[in-house]
Amino acid sequence: TNTSTIPISELANTTSRPERFAGLHFINPPVLIHFVEIIKGDETSDECIAMLIGFAKSIGFKYLVLKKDVPGFLLNRLNARHWIEAVRMLEEGFDVRDIDAAQRFRLGFPMGPFELLDFVGLDVVYFAVNEMVKRGFDVQVPNLLKRMYEERKWGLKTGVGFYNYSKPGAYARQLVLPSDKMYEVNPYRMIAAVVNEASWLVRNDIVTANEVD
Repeated sequence: TNTSTIPISELANTTSRPERFAGLHFINPPVLIHFVEIIKGDETSDECIAMLIGFAKSIGFKYLVLKKDVPGFLLNRLNARHWIEAVRMLEEGFDVRDIDAAQRFRLGFPMGPFELLDFVGLDVVYFAVNEMVKRGFDVQVPNLLKRMYEERKWGLKTGVGFYNYSKPGAYARQLVLPSDKMYEVNPYRMIAAVVNEASWLVRNDIVTANEVD
């Protein structure tokens, strides 16, 4: 399964051969990001994991094998903390473009959090985070995210999200420029939320510090 959030053991238990069921989560867009998470369920065999490692190597992708099966695995637990902190900053009164500019020009990221959320789809993010919360991920889903989901402001796919687009499904990069106000934003709040989650994953022996890096 390429699920980004649902525990592998939960899915494997719906099959008649859970020992041959595992997670192989590609990161979007896989044509640019050559990395996969490999997740073992409670009954996944070592042979199955070895097969997936071999597959990842055969297509030239780096990979990471999680030691435990947790909702959201590694990457989407980190993503969720990052994105939710960004939305909280927006709820506090900061501007979408200033937060995106702070991330792009002060942290050196290729996209700001709201550019990326629009690209991924607010509906996808809303469902994913809520599925994680149902399974024990400790976070309060921001009211703004819930309201945007209900109003179908899902980003590129609907033509409106944190930004407006010419038509539904029309891809366009937003013009995000450096601004004086981006220095009023503390982008390390988003990073700190990610570091805290990464520390939890290391402390609970799901991944090592080197693997997180």
